[in-house]
Amino acid sequence: MRKSIVIYCLSVAMIFISCGSNEDASNKDDHQNSNLTSESDPDTSDLSVDELIDSNVIDSNNELFSKYFGEKLIAKIDNYMSTYESLQTAKEFEKCYDQGKDLFKDLFDAYYNPQTEYMKKLKKDNENEYGFYDPVNILDNEFFDMTGKMGPIVFTCVAECTEIDFTYDQEKLLEKAKLTEGNDDELFLEYATEIYGPNWTSGSFEWPVWYVQTWDYGGSSKIGDGTLKKYIKKHQELESKLNLFSVKMKYIKDHMLEELSHVGSYMKSKEMVLKEYDEILEMDFFNEEEKTKIRDARAKLEGETEDYIQFNCESGDCSYG
Repeated sequence: MRKSIVIYCLSVAMIFISCGSNEDASNKDDHQNSNLTSESDPDTSDLSVDELIDSNVIDSNNELFSKYFGEKLIAKIDNYMSTYESLQTAKEFEKCYDQGKDLFKDLFDAYYNPQTEYMKKLKKDNENEYGFYDPVNILDNEFFDMTGKMGPIVFTCVAECTEIDFTYDQEKLLEKAKLTEGNDDELFLEYATEIYGPNWTSGSFEWPVWYVQTWDYGGSSKIGDGTLKKYIKKHQELESKLNLFSVKMKYIKDHMLEELSHVGSYMKSKEMVLKEYDEILEMDFFNEEEKTKIRDARAKLEGETEDYIQFNCESGDCSYG
């Protein structure tokens, strides 16, 4: 009899515990769903793309995205995020990198040529007599808070923060590159970041390490201090190791040629500038057609044939532009 009572009591206790556990689980699920659908989304800036996908934050973000972007663009964003999350090789990384750059253009267009009712009204209410409006400052935190919701894509601004721009979080990209098979992606990212800094994927002006930016739109060349020559050597060494990123490597080489074939203002003295020109011309890097352009620029510098040619700008006496 006593044994039966004990068994009965234990059974009742288990029922109460089970009910309580179900209620707690239900409350927990309700709380989680509330977080995902609330207007104030949780901070996901520190989550990896894997974590974003695993926690269904992408689905939650799509609700946010629909306020600013059309269905086709949201599908592109989802496709990019899925591709980025599943990268396995350096070759796939390069392709995904280009996919993201194309997405920059689509995002830019969506803000200036609205696709949703919210954005159309925003533009209509704020555009000036010429049809221009400034979405980056009108949206303010609404715009900048999108960073972290599309993997490594960073929402930023240029031109004294009057124009929207997009770039990559280089640290996130490099972390991903280190996980892929092959190291071409890792080597290229490290090299390009050395040259252009953390925002080198930006669609705006790019300021290489051989140039000193002194204002939003200009500055002076560092030719003469050996920096450009140093990176030409690095470029040659890296090219011999890479099987991928040839188009992007050519872009950097073209940027080097542009620096040498156009004249302007220089941080160092005329003598130092001409010396580095001569040393670079002796290197086996540019072809003869390219060297002709460089020699033409050198001749202009030596003869100071243009009014805007200036030397010794590190003294602060130059007008930059």
